[in-house]
Amino acid sequence: MPLIIPPAPRSNSINDAADTFDWSWVGLFTDKTDYEYSLDQGKTWQSVTEMPLSVGALQVRLAEFENASAGLVAGSTQAF
Repeated sequence: MPLIIPPAPRSNSINDAADTFDWSWVGLFTDKTDYEYSLDQGKTWQSVTEMPLSVGALQVRLAEFENASAGLVAGSTQAF
């Protein structure tokens, strides 16, 4: 059975004044613990513990789960 590759989160929003990054859920994955983020262009990934994230340049994706690889990446291309 081929692995499913979930889409990237959409509706990404950056709040420069608050230094936060937020996104919309992917399908039925509506818990922040379903997601992970990277601060080093995808070399390492950490579990999301808060939404929105209070960080600079980053990427976010749906984490791996049964029968599915990690999702496609969405993110900020510059620090904020």
